[in-house]
Amino acid sequence: MSHQHYDFVVIGGGIAGLSAAYIHQCLFPQHKVLVLERNASPDQGKKFKRSGTSLTRRSGGHLMPGFEAHHDYVMRLVGAENADRLYSGTLEASAWIQQTIHDENINCGLHRGYWIVDSDKRKLEGLEQFMLPRRRMGLPEPAFFGGEDLKRQIDLGDYNAGLYFPDIASIDPALFIDGLAEAFTRRGGQILYGHEYKGCDKLGSGRYCVSVVGTRKFEANRVLLAGGDSLTRHVSQMHARTFPIYTARAVVHLPEDAFNCVSPQGVVLDGCDADLRNPCNDPLGNDFLWFSLRRSGQRSGGDFVMGFGGCFGGDEQIKRRIKGMLADVREELVERLPFLRGNNPDVRIAIGALNAASNMLPIVGRLEEGEDVYAIAAQAGIGLVQSAFLGQTLNHHFAGVSGMYNLLTRFREDQAPIPTGARWRPVALEAAAMAHKILPPPVFNGAVKGYTRAAGLIS
Repeated sequence: MSHQHYDFVVIGGGIAGLSAAYIHQCLFPQHKVLVLERNASPDQGKKFKRSGTSLTRRSGGHLMPGFEAHHDYVMRLVGAENADRLYSGTLEASAWIQQTIHDENINCGLHRGYWIVDSDKRKLEGLEQFMLPRRRMGLPEPAFFGGEDLKRQIDLGDYNAGLYFPDIASIDPALFIDGLAEAFTRRGGQILYGHEYKGCDKLGSGRYCVSVVGTRKFEANRVLLAGGDSLTRHVSQMHARTFPIYTARAVVHLPEDAFNCVSPQGVVLDGCDADLRNPCNDPLGNDFLWFSLRRSGQRSGGDFVMGFGGCFGGDEQIKRRIKGMLADVREELVERLPFLRGNNPDVRIAIGALNAASNMLPIVGRLEEGEDVYAIAAQAGIGLVQSAFLGQTLNHHFAGVSGMYNLLTRFREDQAPIPTGARWRPVALEAAAMAHKILPPPVFNGAVKGYTRAAGLIS
């Protein structure tokens, strides 16, 4: 039986897969490029086809450069010069996203300006690791606002100190993904929805057969796995060194008066808490991790979106129980954020999984040496820019420019293998954190034990 042949088949239509596919189509316009997206949901009796229906569509959309791992940790891995090269690569990826939005006329609410806020200004003074690479790159210094000066700019209740970064941009990720999918198809690419990846077999002569659930098969010269956690858990080479981080997002619609309470000058806002990694990983017991205040299309006012720290694990029980806990957070949110009081807010909760390596650095490379089946995975926290960065890096490697690709593949040598059993994965993650010094062990241990106890996995 003959199957349709493509030069490049990408599994996953999120930001990572779409970025890689779009860049490939631009660099190699003569190639046939296919994206296979497993999601297709019913909408008014019809098939509603949409790319990136998982977590990237619900992210904060912040174009923040760098990695989840501290810059000094990256320097210990690859040296100061190479660490700066990698950081510069994420700056270039952020610029690429913004240039693509302009070139393809993607209407996704691009704007600049980002806040890091806290109720204790001393925490803002402790962001040296965040500021170090920015200063080495010559990026603008943030402006400090405190007390009433801050509240005239942004009023988040108990938060009374903030740093404003004029260069960090934000977008609506859902609109960007939709626009990028349209741009990719305009340039000759193809997206097939409702096709869940099943496997990939080598046919010989540099060709591969990609199977999806059902009977369809596709031939390809190269294959890229970019399907996030839902795919990674079924690919043993990746799953052994990765784990999901379950994260939550709450959306509250604010009427105009409440919108103006948060943003006295009536502008959209984006930012996060001073503790960029939210090491307690507690949805509401501590500060929320990131926020966005956006206008709501035809309705007056806007949507206030809050993202919360994640739950380390790999068991569906955790996801279900955390979702149940978050379903009851409305009163707690109202008490914590005074501008919600008296508005009878409608709080919508969503939960999803991000893919992460044991060393909290991006994943790129071949699944097997000498083969043309590749995998990429960005990390929690700032995955939007990392996804574009990985798409650029992989395609430059295809074009014969492999410096950044070779540097990134070194990260895999520093990843600790993680057992696949739900009972043992938290223990392995704890050991990996201690070995790599990604997070202070007591904090990481507390996060893992707290959530596994909540899930009833340990006493």
